[in-house]
Amino acid sequence: MRAVIIFAAAVGLLAPTVMTSSFAQNRLPRRSPSEQQVDEINHSLARKQQRLGSEQQNQIETNQLRGEINRRNSFPSMTGPGSIPRVCSPGSVC
Repeated sequence: MRAVIIFAAAVGLLAPTVMTSSFAQNRLPRRSPSEQQVDEINHSLARKQQRLGSEQQNQIETNQLRGEINRRNSFPSMTGPGSIPRVCSPGSVC
């Protein structure tokens, strides 16, 4: 019985150190300041790339709208406001 009590006390005292050492082995080491700086730079570059993509898409859409406006102004419709009015002589069907 005395041996069991001594064994239990020894296990009770050693368990926290065994658990702590295995826990420390499973943790990742702290990142160095240079690694943190590299990550920040990479995130910054990714955000800039996204912003550039959005700006390019906006420019494409703007250019398409300008092209449509230019085509409409170059070839006006034959009817509706702004078209050349036809003058019909009295009694004729236009």
